[in-house]
Amino acid sequence: QEPGRRPPDGEGAGGEWLVGLYGSYADSKTPEFSNVIDYSSILPGFIYCANNPTKERTTDFAPFGQIVLPLTDSLRFTAGLRWQYTARDFKMTINDNLFYPGNSPSISHDDSWSELMPKFVLSYQITDEHMVYASASKSFIPGGYNWASLDSRKLKYDKQTAWTYEAGAKTSWLDKRLLVNLTLFYNDFEDMQVMHWEGPNIFDYVALNVPRASSYGAELEISALLTQGLTLDLTAGLTEAEYDRYTKTSYDIFGNQTDKDLSGKTIQHTPKVTGNLGLTYRHPKGFFARGQINYYGKMYWDDENDYSRNDLVTVDARIGWESESFDAYLYGRNVFGERYLVNYMPLTNVGMVAEPQVFGVEFVYKF
Repeated sequence: QEPGRRPPDGEGAGGEWLVGLYGSYADSKTPEFSNVIDYSSILPGFIYCANNPTKERTTDFAPFGQIVLPLTDSLRFTAGLRWQYTARDFKMTINDNLFYPGNSPSISHDDSWSELMPKFVLSYQITDEHMVYASASKSFIPGGYNWASLDSRKLKYDKQTAWTYEAGAKTSWLDKRLLVNLTLFYNDFEDMQVMHWEGPNIFDYVALNVPRASSYGAELEISALLTQGLTLDLTAGLTEAEYDRYTKTSYDIFGNQTDKDLSGKTIQHTPKVTGNLGLTYRHPKGFFARGQINYYGKMYWDDENDYSRNDLVTVDARIGWESESFDAYLYGRNVFGERYLVNYMPLTNVGMVAEPQVFGVEFVYKF
């Protein structure tokens, strides 16, 4: 059930509860490959060879529980608690004829992280069509290891925790022909995990922890039934995200340390404005059509905010036929072929281009 959604008469009058247990095990390794570079033009006869295979095992264990208490006919209180334990062991063998000639040392580490994560929600059902709520919850991402890093100072990164505070409203109007939901949020991060370019030692990205960061903003969802079968939907998000306390430490090939204060910088890969506008038509006989415009605001590629991607717009479309047991569609993603990057590494000037124009056919069988 949605937070605060009033249960039907006779249901949930004495409260609701849920308990569970989550567990997982993963055993992964990087494939053995050789990085071979011919430096004969600089050092006659020298060919650089590196091969650093890694192995990592991860075990997760998390019991959880939640209870929903109806304080009055309209007021409900939800409390939840989850404890997660994550253990990882890591091993990397270094085969490098430049830095470790005639030797293949191994690096082994094992560590564990755990966190207790509470959740609280207070919701008030004003009427059957209007509900408001406020919530506070804690999240956790375990730490890990940077497989690419040969620097012991950057090999391990720590866990990330965050408190998220939300207040919002879920409403319906005009006999449920118009739905409007609004959410205000604030996130307070501790030891936030971010990707940092590690050069000139390894020329790769590694994860590190930022002591304090925060984000706040608003999300709006609107769905309107314009005529029979024709629905307009709009979602929009506004986010301000920055590093509150962050001093980035880098080392050159001689071990010299450089510190740079990035407090107040915008968190990379976080657009300030996002949104989409869609129009859907469903005919009672089964005909279906939808078009959607997607907007992504400007975002920064790096934590120093020196490189960015401008805002962009893409369009998706879908047309088809739907029945009780079978659906068929023709679809298009990025139908106008907007060219843009989904990832970019400034120091190497290397980027990854987004999916191009894509057109296809989709069939769905329901049983």
